[in-house]
Amino acid sequence: MVNALRKDYRNAPISKQDRTMLEYVVKLTKDATQCGPQDHDKLRAVGFDDRGILQITLIASWFNYAARKITTSCAPSALTIAAFCKSP
Repeated sequence: MVNALRKDYRNAPISKQDRTMLEYVVKLTKDATQCGPQDHDKLRAVGFDDRGILQITLIASWFNYAARKITTSCAPSALTIAAFCKSP
């Protein structure tokens, strides 16, 4: 399962709810200005309520912030995390 998700979540054997959540998170990560009510409607359609949507948004946003902060700093820990993320 982990390898399938790493390779391409769109073809991984996951639920429609998980796939919809990941599609939203990818869109949020690439360009948050493109996210809107239609994306929240898609999440609601697969069973997420407003609280769940807020949690997904906050967690993804925090992770994106932290990853960008770490990768743009010159701290040795950034190299360690980058190496870990690229490991098979």
